[in-house]
Amino acid sequence: MRNIAKILTLFCLIVTDGSPALSFQGEESESPAPGMAVQALSETPALRERIAGTLVYTEPVGGIRAIDLTTLNPKIIRASSAGHSAIHTLSEPDAEGGIMFVSGVVSSSRTYTVHLAKGGKEQVLFSGPGDPLWDNAISPISLAPKGGKAAFVAQPLENAGKQFRQLTTGPLRIWDFSTASLRDLGISAVGERPSWFPNGRMLAYVADAAASTPQDTRPSETLVRLLDTATGESTLLAPGRMPLVSSDGRTVLIARGRNFELVLTDVKNKTERVIRRSHGLGTPIALVDSRYLIYKGKPTPGAPTGETNNNSPLVGPKPIMAIKLLDLENGQFTTLIPLIDPRRSVTALAHAVAPNAP
Repeated sequence: MRNIAKILTLFCLIVTDGSPALSFQGEESESPAPGMAVQALSETPALRERIAGTLVYTEPVGGIRAIDLTTLNPKIIRASSAGHSAIHTLSEPDAEGGIMFVSGVVSSSRTYTVHLAKGGKEQVLFSGPGDPLWDNAISPISLAPKGGKAAFVAQPLENAGKQFRQLTTGPLRIWDFSTASLRDLGISAVGERPSWFPNGRMLAYVADAAASTPQDTRPSETLVRLLDTATGESTLLAPGRMPLVSSDGRTVLIARGRNFELVLTDVKNKTERVIRRSHGLGTPIALVDSRYLIYKGKPTPGAPTGETNNNSPLVGPKPIMAIKLLDLENGQFTTLIPLIDPRRSVTALAHAVAPNAP
């Protein structure tokens, strides 16, 4: 019966691109005043001119689309096709336009495959045991902005060949493009996406507090740690999870507590600043120069809304989301993509073109 319950729970998370949609508590409600054109009055479209970069997201089945953040012009990276298997997760793009993605085929072999899409070409990098969705065989992959490395967490060896296992903790591994090989870093990490610093050497990851050294023990189930992948030195940053390193490397956005409170943590002096969830702020996607946040969240009141199609019969339709940009200094925000399926895997690489804007 336990296995049946697990299967039903997992089935509720099945989506057309294989990615579960995350929901966050603590978002503030925003209601428009009667008769007010809320989106026109509340949003600041010129805010988009302060950043440049690329946002990418999955499309069913097995497709990848990129959006230039300067022009908002779309580009097909990988065409959707009935012959493709579903994409489970998507890495951030790197500075050269490369994107890694994980796919799996529902079959008796139960394996996952990691691909690289770059320059209009696609290649298989490596494969591993376990279905990426049902067996949680591999965490979302993080591709370094430069340096030719990618990081992820895999299932521990004791789960090899076992089905329907949650990826709680496992070995932290690196794929090195220069040697076309995998390297185990000898570190046990929580099964979440790591996050690279812009130098492609430092890496933020999540560790289980119980498995850390005594001096690291804090009132938290998980800790965000920083790893020098060249020396192997690991240091504590702060309690929390789901780290998102800023494009300037100065800060890391961390989620903390049951309500996923967002905390902006300074890497050098460890000072913290709580980020209020406003303007529909849901899932952080990219932190730009420690000031601008790209995120997936609720559409602005007064903006178009909708519900998803092709839904699981056990879950039903879900509200369509939006991709937005928020200035953490003054609270200005604008919509980048007005309507997007919440089940799409979305990542971005961006930098500020006006970092000292008022």
